[in-house]
Amino acid sequence: MKKETIIQDLLDFLGLTQHQLAGFFNISRSTFTKSAQGTRKFPFHLNQRRLDMINLMARIKAEKANQPYENSTTFSPSFVRSRIDKVENRIRILNEQLTQMSNASQTHRNALEFYDRMKTEFPDLTPLDLAWIQKETDKITPFLPEDSAKEQKQWELKMLKMELKELNGE
Repeated sequence: MKKETIIQDLLDFLGLTQHQLAGFFNISRSTFTKSAQGTRKFPFHLNQRRLDMINLMARIKAEKANQPYENSTTFSPSFVRSRIDKVENRIRILNEQLTQMSNASQTHRNALEFYDRMKTEFPDLTPLDLAWIQKETDKITPFLPEDSAKEQKQWELKMLKMELKELNGE
């Protein structure tokens, strides 16, 4: 599977082709492709083109200010499809990670409970047995996942689900 570049994401977002963007920069398509892939630097003074883009954006904003406000922002269909795929993939990964964290946490808690029950159910434990139980308990305690990491993943999952609803138009 071909790895997408930042330039390709930008082209999808703007709804332009490489030929059109190369035309804006006044360079050939092959030179633009090599520059976009990072194998060659752009052969023009970036500050002037950056100023041209800023002026263009300012003109677009001025034109939009004169038009009535529309709530819907239109993206190119390829950008929307690409973003939906990325969001769905990230949601799937987060669900798997949260499930693994829950399972690992439950396993560790069960082990800690087992060692605590050993202390109470076996009254004739020697100091050596108690030391072994404490050593095993100390091995488990650092592996308990932090609740803040789990909460952060749950929050990210919630935000991605909201973004997915917006992308699907719900």
